[in-house]
Order: sequence, then C-alpha cells, then structure tokens
Amino acid sequence: QDKNELIKYASQSSQTTHKSKLAIDSCIYYSQLIAGAIQGYSKEKLLSNEFIDTEGISKEVINIINGSFKEDKIYKPTGYVIDTLETALMAFNKFQSFEEGLIHVVALGYDTDTVGAVYGQLAGAFYGYSNIPEKWTSSLMQHDMIYNITEEMYKLKYSPKTTHDWLYQYSNDLPKPSVSWNPLLLFIQDNKDRLEEISKYLPVHPYLFDPE
Repeated sequence: QDKNELIKYASQSSQTTHKSKLAIDSCIYYSQLIAGAIQGYSKEKLLSNEFIDTEGISKEVINIINGSFKEDKIYKPTGYVIDTLETALMAFNKFQSFEEGLIHVVALGYDTDTVGAVYGQLAGAFYGYSNIPEKWTSSLMQHDMIYNITEEMYKLKYSPKTTHDWLYQYSNDLPKPSVSWNPLLLFIQDNKDRLEEISKYLPVHPYLFDPE
C-alpha cells in the first residue's frame, strides 16, 4: 500500500516515547519489514535491502540494513536501539521458528523484555499467530481481549477513525477492571471527541493488519 503513510506513522509512533533520530529511523526500517512480512515476503527478501526506503536514514541503521546482523560476533541487546535491532534481526535470520528465535534473544540477557518484544513483532508477523506456541499464548494476560481487538482491526482495514470508534465502543463493553489497567483504552475513552484529530498518535494503525 502507501509506503509514505507507513513511514509517517512509524515515525510518529516512535516519537511518543523515543525522539532520537536513531530510534525513529529504526522504527521506519522495522515497520517496512513488518509490512513486508504481513504481505508474505520471503525471509530472504525481507532481509535484503531491495524494497526498503533508505532515504535520510542514519548510517548506523543503514549498516544494519546492509546486513551487519549476519556477522559472526557477540550480540548484546543492551537496550540501545542499534544493539536491540541488530540482535532481533540476527535471531530472525538465524532461526527457523518463532519459538527458537525468541528463546535465543531472551537467553542473551541484558534488556530482555525489549529485545524479545522487538523480535516478536517481526517474527509474529512472519510466522503467524498459529505458529506461536500455545503454551505462551494461553497464559497471556487478557489474551482474549487482545486477540479480539486484533481480529476486529483486521476486518476494519484502513480507516483509523473507524478503528478507534470501534475501540472506544469495545472498551465501553468491557468490565471496568479490564479497562482500568489498560492505558490505551483509558486514553480512547477520555478523548472520544478528538479521536480523528489524534488518531495518528495512537500506538496502533490498521495499515499493518492487511496483507493485500
């Protein structure tokens, strides 16, 4: 679909918490990988740079795009964005299942929750929900809510306003304890009249949920 829109929303999503150019550029690159995975690209194509828009991207991220994650070296996912991105891609390239790659990056230590989440975004998009071990998904807190939201967003396709209107209604239908812990749902409820205006700042965009 529209790569410019994807890049714009990836940049804005990064800036809600991380405004450095390296973080923004990493999100722009990674969002293109995730979109490619959802569209069914092979791993070989994803990890080449043939479809990546690299205009204005930092040299540190360009180095990763060019394959630094394939090098035989010690990887340390310290939490620094370049270390995290490189480690996640190393595991995605090296291992042939969601489970093997995730176990590997977490076992490296350091900032395990961050590198696990970064790896899981791309690996989940590539391998699909059915290839994530059931022993993990079944114990996930609020699994049914997360699954249902994702499924409905997929059905809604590309309309951010429609998606956020639905999320608002969905949050109203949930038992209060299910909403109170979730900052996204609380934010939607508190800002219903401004959803169209602020939709670009919300951390979910339906662009990434359609494979066509």
